[in-house]
Amino acid sequence: WIRWAEAKRTTLNYLLGDWAQAYALADALIGETEQGESHYLEGEWRMYRSRIRLARGERHGAVEDARRGLEAARAAGDAQMVGPLLAWNARLFAEEADGAALFVEFIALWLQTRSIQGSPTMAPDAATAARTMGRGREFVAAAKAVAGGPWLDGAGAFASGELARAAAIFGEIGTRPDEADARFAAATELLDLGRRAEADVQLEHSLAFWRAAG
Repeated sequence: WIRWAEAKRTTLNYLLGDWAQAYALADALIGETEQGESHYLEGEWRMYRSRIRLARGERHGAVEDARRGLEAARAAGDAQMVGPLLAWNARLFAEEADGAALFVEFIALWLQTRSIQGSPTMAPDAATAARTMGRGREFVAAAKAVAGGPWLDGAGAFASGELARAAAIFGEIGTRPDEADARFAAATELLDLGRRAEADVQLEHSLAFWRAAG
């Protein structure tokens, strides 16, 4: 139960932007598993460490954690563990051949369970993977069959290209990394449209988070 509570602290620190604490917690918990102390939540711990490693430019470590995290989630044999790890891996490998297969597997599992139980990052991750692959409509269609809420609303807006709306929803939820990602995507799109002033506003909001998170 102590490990379970530490896992929830890891999630909250990640979502709120205290990445130094989130990384330290995840790293310590993973260290226990590497000493032979297996745990149902290992996949989740590796997922959060993978995210922070990727943001810090440590792609090799991020990939290793993502893959080992998915293996651990499959070993746990619970959809609420497998779903988030499939979504994160699909996002991480969205521009590679593996990404499409992982995304298809995620959608199939999602339609089977009709739930977003598990890590709250699942829907935004799958939406980001879908948008990168040009499969936003597929994500939105699948999402209609799933019991939703604001996380799903934000993810659906992102997959549909309503990026400023997605950022606003994520901001209301309080998931700061997802809001920052959406604002960065919105800034990129606005720049492509030649709307520099609007892009700068979105970009500064996004950069404020990344600077604070380190």
